[in-house]
Amino acid sequence: MADHHPKNNGDTSLHEEIVQYQNGNGGVHVENNVDLGYRMHYNELYPHHEYSPSTYLPSSEIVDLSKHDRETVIEESPNQRYAKLNTVLGKGAYKVVYKAIDREEGYEVAWNCFQTTKAEFNELSQEIKILKQVRHPNIINFHDCWYKDAEFIFVTELMTSGTLREYVLI
Repeated sequence: MADHHPKNNGDTSLHEEIVQYQNGNGGVHVENNVDLGYRMHYNELYPHHEYSPSTYLPSSEIVDLSKHDRETVIEESPNQRYAKLNTVLGKGAYKVVYKAIDREEGYEVAWNCFQTTKAEFNELSQEIKILKQVRHPNIINFHDCWYKDAEFIFVTELMTSGTLREYVLI
């Protein structure tokens, strides 16, 4: 993909922050929220073209300019609050964890996929109710869960400082 964004030459600070919101047709619209200095720099480089981040970013794609990788929405939660991205954060014997976005709050979360049966999921219902209410600084927040296609899917707070195993070894 060609890089359509002008390069930041160091004169301005480039603040990359992903902003997501639901657009009118039910899809996700993603924009790079760039600070005023960058917009002014863009206008100097291209005086006859109005700056619009959405011009360069297709709907439902996030472009991380620091890595030049694309993160794409590949699935939505039943209530459409959470959007699962194509970035795998971890894989284990029993589950796969993906990066996701909480569309209401605007922050990244962990989308956990755990292979199980509907009966096992139903047995967990009481524990799930309790987990949704637990709030403690040393326990990750449990946001939501559902069962779909032989998977127990649950959304939790995203911890970016490594695995528990890595933390304990430090």
